[in-house]
Amino acid sequence: DHGYETGDSVSVHFDNLIAKLIVFGADRPAALARARTALAETEVRGIETTLQFDAWLVEESPFVDGPLDIGYIEREFDGASLERFAA
Repeated sequence: DHGYETGDSVSVHFDNLIAKLIVFGADRPAALARARTALAETEVRGIETTLQFDAWLVEESPFVDGPLDIGYIEREFDGASLERFAA
């Protein structure tokens, strides 16, 4: 699902949801495997994205196994965690 195509311009006033990643699977582990693959294969040029953050999140135990509480990201996320997901 996307809102822009190659060659389109994104205004500085853009809606930060230029695309969304939708995955499914027979069960949660299968869907997460597809999400990991899709995130690794997605390429967006010219703007900052949350792809590295999303890749980090789908590897985190509370996201994978539950429970994930609303304060988890604030407590556990640091930018250095994204280095292993650099393109």
